[in-house]
Amino acid sequence: MQKVSDRESLIMNDIVYPFWGKWSKETGRHHLLVYHCLDVAAVVQVLIEKDEQIRKRIVRLSGRPIQDILPLLLFFAVLHDMGKFSPAFQEKLPDLVSLLGRKMTGTTAQVHHTELGSWFWNAHIRSKLENEPFCLRSRQIISLNALAEAAYGHHGKPTSPGKNRRHFRGAEDAATSFVDQAIWLFLKDMPFLFDDEESFRRLSWLFSGLLVLADWIGSSEKWFRYEPTAVPLQDYWPTALAQADKAVEECGILHPEPCRQGTFHTLLPNLPPDAKPTSLQAYALMDVFPNPGPQLHIFEDLTGSGKTEAALLRAHRIMSTEEASGLFFALPTMATANAMYSRMAKTYRALFAERGRPSLVLAHGARAIHEEFLGSIELENASTGSAHLEEEESGPECSRWLSDNRKKALLAPCGAGTLDQALLGVLPARHQCLRLLGLSRTVLIADEIHAYDEYTGKILQSLLTFLGAMGASVILLTATLTKALRKQFVQSYLAGRGLEAPDLESESFPLATSISDEGYLEVPLESTRKINVAVQLTDNPDDMFEALHQAHAAGACSCWIRNTVNDAVAAYERLLAEGIPQEDVTLFHARFVMADRLDIEKRVLELFGKNSTPELRKRKIVIGTQVLEQSLNLDWDILLSDLAPMDLMIQRAGRCHRFVFPFARPIGYEKPLMIVLSPEPEPVSRTWYANLLGDSVWVYPRQAVLWRTAHLLKQEGRIELPEKARNLMENAYGGLEAPEILLEADQKAEGDDRAKQTMAYLNTLKLDQGYSIDASDMRWEEDVRVPTRLGEDTIRLRLCTVQNGKINLWVPGRMTATACARSEVPVSAHKVKEPLIADSSLKQELEKFKESMPDQGKYCVLMPLFPSENEEWTGKAVNMKGHEVLVKYNARTGLTII
Repeated sequence: MQKVSDRESLIMNDIVYPFWGKWSKETGRHHLLVYHCLDVAAVVQVLIEKDEQIRKRIVRLSGRPIQDILPLLLFFAVLHDMGKFSPAFQEKLPDLVSLLGRKMTGTTAQVHHTELGSWFWNAHIRSKLENEPFCLRSRQIISLNALAEAAYGHHGKPTSPGKNRRHFRGAEDAATSFVDQAIWLFLKDMPFLFDDEESFRRLSWLFSGLLVLADWIGSSEKWFRYEPTAVPLQDYWPTALAQADKAVEECGILHPEPCRQGTFHTLLPNLPPDAKPTSLQAYALMDVFPNPGPQLHIFEDLTGSGKTEAALLRAHRIMSTEEASGLFFALPTMATANAMYSRMAKTYRALFAERGRPSLVLAHGARAIHEEFLGSIELENASTGSAHLEEEESGPECSRWLSDNRKKALLAPCGAGTLDQALLGVLPARHQCLRLLGLSRTVLIADEIHAYDEYTGKILQSLLTFLGAMGASVILLTATLTKALRKQFVQSYLAGRGLEAPDLESESFPLATSISDEGYLEVPLESTRKINVAVQLTDNPDDMFEALHQAHAAGACSCWIRNTVNDAVAAYERLLAEGIPQEDVTLFHARFVMADRLDIEKRVLELFGKNSTPELRKRKIVIGTQVLEQSLNLDWDILLSDLAPMDLMIQRAGRCHRFVFPFARPIGYEKPLMIVLSPEPEPVSRTWYANLLGDSVWVYPRQAVLWRTAHLLKQEGRIELPEKARNLMENAYGGLEAPEILLEADQKAEGDDRAKQTMAYLNTLKLDQGYSIDASDMRWEEDVRVPTRLGEDTIRLRLCTVQNGKINLWVPGRMTATACARSEVPVSAHKVKEPLIADSSLKQELEKFKESMPDQGKYCVLMPLFPSENEEWTGKAVNMKGHEVLVKYNARTGLTII
């Protein structure tokens, strides 16, 4: 390494310049590689300077003051694209190589530049740090390996080093010279007082996300003017910092300050002026722990008891102590995420200072078709420099830069989405580190945490460990949680903090459990809502239909939650056949194209939501599936349900007389009642459940839990909460002895559950391995290929209509990505492989139609449908076994495959 005294010759050494780093296909302009590297390092420095949460996480993870660790981070940031010095990269643009005055070497290789950079680190850069003047010990170099892996994994996944020296033929001296200059710029005064490999490995998870973010920002010609001419690096660095400052300010990545003086009413402006905090909400407003720090809170209370508001209040309290700068609400389904987004859109600005303009992001796979979210992006675009901004401020707003990729969604200060988007942060999915970076700055609020199976639940526990390690805070919400699962969540979070889990003992309900580095609290709460729903069991399906007819005749509204889509469709069609007017019955399940599903969801919320009226509800019936039971604020005069596990029965019962309306309910329906289609607890056989409810056994395969649930419901004759909450849950999940024949029949289901837990362990990333290939036993994939939930593989059918020689998407109009997404419906992959089209000319027209789509139909199966009878559309397809199937679609009943 050249001596510091040779500064001028070192800095002005021109062999580092004739290498391109960025090139614009549209304009033909290029940006020198060394300047792009400095641009990205500048963005890293500005982000750390301006974002207190990132700064805190770095300090906590590294165990070092920021001034000690920053030079190292900038050094690795500036070297992130070292692999681009290789002729294997440079000679992708031969004309540009000639323009820069260099000769072609003929080097070709199918090696990504990140792998080449990793090789250069191991072959050259490490040795520079091992020699004078640094003389780092082997343990220190091993610690730095974690940061190097993060730097060279900036394209969204860790990389393995390339092994062939020829890849740098003719460029090795230039690359080495650039490393020398980077050392002089960033490390000349570095104390190197560290040797903590574990801390640096944990830090690498955050640093990798920071580098991905910085590389995305630093690659934008909007903010970083392409510089094709040589300027001394020390002279370009201030330019890079100035451009980075502007980019970071404008892209929307910085979170506005929270409201410092928030009160119950100012933070929840949607509540009536005379509303008073519930016991849980009052607790959420308290300074629970003497000193600020990372926290886990588990709030257990009834549905409709104000847990959402309590979580918002607690999240704001954490934000106001500068332990977070935003929040993300994670829900079980897209429907519940949409509802939460709409709910937050009215009030989220109250959490932030008046001068701030916080973005509100919707994060799930179908957000591109959510009109309110799309409108919020346009609002942000239109309001820049607008004179009438004040007129628009009541609506949600979202930075266009944050919204253009769902991988950026969790970087926003405020968001709602499916839990899956957060879980991808601990799975081997491309750019998972970006999701972790976002979650580390905010409070994760996960609702309905009881709603997940063993696979997804284990991934959630892994996420808690990662967030605990990063010093992030989490709030978990549930109405039905077993003691065992509560302990597992606490253990997972504290494992990330490096602390032993306490022995939780409280059996109270409602209950707030709060955990921090200082200790823990289990606080029994007063219930402000009671559920006392009478329960009747019947093993005769005719009784269910009779109950719906009686409610309809009495002017009452009713709902039957079925366990399978096929059973829901069959019940819907029988009601119509028995004379119930079509306009009085709504079918709601997951097998509708997205446009129809959103319309149904909107209609159901209007008819049975908090603002419903007697006229809207009168004689209305909903037949639905599990989409109705989670987080949607709905109310019926009488509720019917197929037998399901106890926690789901409690959730479903919470939709019966959920609200206190200013009008009277119909005569005979003044008191809540839930009728359950269930086999009698006696006699019992190995097929006890399937004998009555058929395919439901594939949805809920553990019959012992179902038998205990049926036994308890029949014994109690009602669901009475909060008084019986613990008793019902704990007995249903093991406290009550079940028949031996069912326990034996459940052995396969229990084995499947253990297999799910094992699969979750294999799939999730290992925190202490750091950001590296070794952190996963699986390949790193795009997020659409990494399962956050187990189940049969699904594909997206994109429906199109063929009529009078014209082909249109199911949602007609302009061909856009939104129209494509709104025309899709998920189906089991084994049911449809490809459409069956005998007409060769039509086949050609469909190929042309597919090519006109924004994605050319690459990620779906385009399914042509032809008009049939009764507003039905049909088409033929081939399934995975090669058999011909009939595909039918009706906007009222959804998709059917025969």
